[in-house]
Amino acid sequence: MTGLACAYYLYKLCPVDLKLELTLYDSHPIGERTSGIATGMLHKYCSAHGKKVWEADLGFAKTLAVLQEVAPKSYTQTGMLRPSSYPELEKKFKKCARKYAVLEYWDIEKCRTAVPGMGEFEGLFIPHALGVDCKDYLHNLWKACQLEGAKFIQSKIENLHSPLLEGSHTTIFAIGAHSTSFPELAHHPIHAVKGQIARLSWPDKIPPLPFPLNAKVHIMMKADHKSCLIGGTYEHEFDSIEPQKNKALDTLLDKAYHLFPPLRGEKILSIQSGLRASVQSLQRRPLTISINPS
Repeated sequence: MTGLACAYYLYKLCPVDLKLELTLYDSHPIGERTSGIATGMLHKYCSAHGKKVWEADLGFAKTLAVLQEVAPKSYTQTGMLRPSSYPELEKKFKKCARKYAVLEYWDIEKCRTAVPGMGEFEGLFIPHALGVDCKDYLHNLWKACQLEGAKFIQSKIENLHSPLLEGSHTTIFAIGAHSTSFPELAHHPIHAVKGQIARLSWPDKIPPLPFPLNAKVHIMMKADHKSCLIGGTYEHEFDSIEPQKNKALDTLLDKAYHLFPPLRGEKILSIQSGLRASVQSLQRRPLTISINPS
């Protein structure tokens, strides 16, 4: 996702009288790895206690602009509810609602009226939050880059001396879970985190969620309104990158049932997994490095 977005912006920034030639490389097809299976919740208040993250306004506005330009059917802006699952979090969320005028703090009655079937929680409602179909977005973003002349080669690059990169003026790494396999990036504080997502059938007698729920797990409807995604695990230690059903369900289901009791007993349709890059020391800020300034 980062690589495609970077390519798109490079085309946008390039003067019209210059010809920009871009080639993207990945060992998998576009949208077929972690970025394509993400649940796709996008908002500005991602910290554990609901605080606005660094440069949130700029980042959100830029991302929304790209969505509107290349993939207007890939997202919905229904808002999102962050239920407060313990007393201290209630205090933190109420403080955020007082600090940021756009946020709303809902009592139990309002939460349960808006979301039939939800457990008895108060919560912080984020009206501007987006739900993005990540795979559809990536495919549309790639089409936009193709129209500008971008090329895609499905191949694994081992290092900057790869024959595939011969003749390139500049090489840009889009940081991902496997970035440290490159010798040029091996010493940087990047590590892989595994995430697993469960897809469950939706209860027949319960209306679909009007917006995603995000607490100790997040729950988001699929477009068919007959199933939902439950995520995600944050596994800093793992012995396989493949889906591990028992571990995923042990981590996700009890929390999901507590948040939304009618899901108990619903059919587990699938488990998916992916790896993402994490740089904890950056506190949700981007990692930008010049490997060879010359």
